[in-house]
Order: sequence, then C-alpha cells, then structure tokens
Amino acid sequence: MKLTIAAVPVTLVEHMFPKCEKHLQKVVDKASTDISLETIKNDLLQGGHMLITISDGAEVVAVNVVTANQMPTGYRVLWIPITGGERMDEWLDDFMKLAQQLAVDQNCNEIRGMACRKGWLRALKEHEWYPIHEVIGCKVKVEEN
Repeated sequence: MKLTIAAVPVTLVEHMFPKCEKHLQKVVDKASTDISLETIKNDLLQGGHMLITISDGAEVVAVNVVTANQMPTGYRVLWIPITGGERMDEWLDDFMKLAQQLAVDQNCNEIRGMACRKGWLRALKEHEWYPIHEVIGCKVKVEEN
C-alpha cells in the first residue's frame, strides 16, 4: 500500500497529535534543551507551524513540522525543524516534492532543516541539500567564590 502524506489542519492537531507523539519524542530526546512535546504542540495549535503526517492506513509512520520564515534581509525559507519516524525510503521523495511546492506557494527561496544527526545530509544528498551552518556550543561555567 502506498503511504499517504497529509498536511494536518490546525483544527485537527489535537486529534492527530497523540498519533505522532512517539515519532516526535525521538526528536525531542535528541534536542531536549530546545524543544518539548508541549512546545511543538503549542506551535502547531497556534498555526505558526504545520504538521505533515506520513501514514500507512490509520498508522502514522513519520511526521514533519514545517513553517515559512522570512529572514531580516527579506530572504524567505521553508523551514523543516522537525522530522521523525520510520520508512523514510518510502516517503522522502514524495515529501520533498510537497516541500518544494509549499516553498513555491510561500514565496520561499530555499528549504532548510535542522539535523541533529549527520546522517541526514547523506540521506538528502540526492535532493541536493547542502550544509549551511555548523552549530557549536559549550556549557556555561559558573565560578563559585
């Protein structure tokens, strides 16, 4: 059976979110200082981000969260900060076609995503993705007197 890719309207986020939580939790586990299930859900309910599901019948096998952002320069980007799930080889090509169309519809110049794992760049190479920034960090050290 072919997988179904669907954009979830804000009015159905409450209904669909529980079916997506296991995939979203894996992303949260890798980026727990940046996001939580609660913050993701709130962004979706407020309409700032769109939930896109990939389903096999009634079972959600993967999710993507997307939004259109405008940079201070006016450059527009379709941002995909969250992707999680299984069976990517079955849905990635179709999802990328949808993402390209969403980017056109939102007058975006580029599609960008956040990758917590380096393997994403290899997986997206066929779709001509490339590195833009390297995010680095260090812990704040508080000196005691």
